[in-house]
Amino acid sequence: MTTTLVPAKIYRFQEESTIEIEENVPEEGPVPVPSANEMENKDNWLHYTRNILKCNRITHMEAPIPDGEDVDPEEEQKKMVAADPFEQRLKPITSDKSCKGNYPAWVLRAYGDKTNYAAANPAVLSDQNYRVVFVKSTVWPGAQTYFSQGTWGQIYVGNGLKHESTLFYPVSPPQICADPVERPTAAEPNPSQAKVDAMNAKKAADEAARAQEDGQE
Repeated sequence: MTTTLVPAKIYRFQEESTIEIEENVPEEGPVPVPSANEMENKDNWLHYTRNILKCNRITHMEAPIPDGEDVDPEEEQKKMVAADPFEQRLKPITSDKSCKGNYPAWVLRAYGDKTNYAAANPAVLSDQNYRVVFVKSTVWPGAQTYFSQGTWGQIYVGNGLKHESTLFYPVSPPQICADPVERPTAAEPNPSQAKVDAMNAKKAADEAARAQEDGQE
């Protein structure tokens, strides 16, 4: 959210508010769109979105009121806001802290023709310039904002990680072990038919001998 930028003078704060903003439309007409030459100045780039609070929200919830206690809800809300305050909106990027390694938080580059041409509608656009301005974030590598012919937008091509002073390379997974050597198989140790017949004959002989002994008794 800190990488969403807008040109200066396009938005303004609402009356009696330091958080809510609105489009800057004066009574005499719309604000002239800045030129590419003006946007080559970092002071003309402002932060647009709200900051993420410690509670991982962009707005505060209603302060909880303990049961049975006589407290002022507004005072409790003020305490909550004071403990987790909002950052100033529409602040210039030149006020941002340097990146790790003492790099500037933003790098500005301009490309193309510097020549200014007469605009078709000077009330809206002071002059026509086909130059392209890029503002790149070093804190969030891959986040860029462009400005060309009165329009601007954001582009992000990154891995979602902030810049660190030391590089981080994920550890590769260990090598997958090969399948073990399959042991040879053999037929089940079933006795042959001859052995079965011999066992049955011996069993029959034992039973006959036992019966004979019982008859002699």
